[in-house]
Amino acid sequence: MASPASPPTRSQTADKAPLFGALVPYRQHTEIKLTQLIATLHGVAPSCVIGDWSGPFTTPPADKLGTGMLSIDGAALSLLNVNQPLPHQVFDVGRIPNALLPDPAERLRDHRAHVVVVKAGKPVGRAASIAAARAATLLSCAAAILTGAEAFKWEDANNFVPVSLLQLSASMLARADGLSVEAWVRVLAVRVEGGKGMAGSYGLWAFGLPEIEFAPSELPIPYLMSRTHMVSDFLLRSTRPIANGHTIDVDGENVFKVETVERGFFTARPALRLSWLAASPRHLGPAKS
Repeated sequence: MASPASPPTRSQTADKAPLFGALVPYRQHTEIKLTQLIATLHGVAPSCVIGDWSGPFTTPPADKLGTGMLSIDGAALSLLNVNQPLPHQVFDVGRIPNALLPDPAERLRDHRAHVVVVKAGKPVGRAASIAAARAATLLSCAAAILTGAEAFKWEDANNFVPVSLLQLSASMLARADGLSVEAWVRVLAVRVEGGKGMAGSYGLWAFGLPEIEFAPSELPIPYLMSRTHMVSDFLLRSTRPIANGHTIDVDGENVFKVETVERGFFTARPALRLSWLAASPRHLGPAKS
């Protein structure tokens, strides 16, 4: 997606704590019963263990328990169903359109209610953060199905995602180690002076990781966007670091040199800047002198 040539203004500050939560706007307020929610969750992720904040349910849950204190595979969450629309600023995606849902304010203008999904407590470490994000995404998906929602917003990436894609991600989240990169990481792209393209991520910061940004090059923007997603997925899954001075072949076709920067182009956060070197055989390791 093309965008104005000048760098975007950052919309979130570097000292903000991650929320690992989502907003689900929908048209008409609908009661969400606990038993319905659990049944829907098991439809999305059959093996997930559901309970309250003290652990798995030991007796059959009743609707009177509500949805304010839930847990999915040990990750504690709250679901709040609000009978009013979201404030307009929630739909401000900044100067760069959202690749997955570029017009959320227009597409969702008829919503009259919304669901808030938030984690309880502060996860420590990447594994716990991913578990919290996975649980929140599963719960958001179940809420979206029950309310007939069209889209949801992952707050830490200011990322609006169609529910159809969220449901596809939920099938991957059925596994305890599942990821939802499309939801958690927003892919940004611009065309800068000289017509060269850039792409990068926003959202990896919540998992203690640097953002990804591809330096200006002649490579097609759709290619750079897809590789931003690919490298983000790698960083979330891998314990093998990509460090300053490494080269990385993201797809067996093109090699990029890695440089660590304190402030990325797309955000004020630290980033790994990937500069295109050339087409080359697959390689990952320190750059040769």
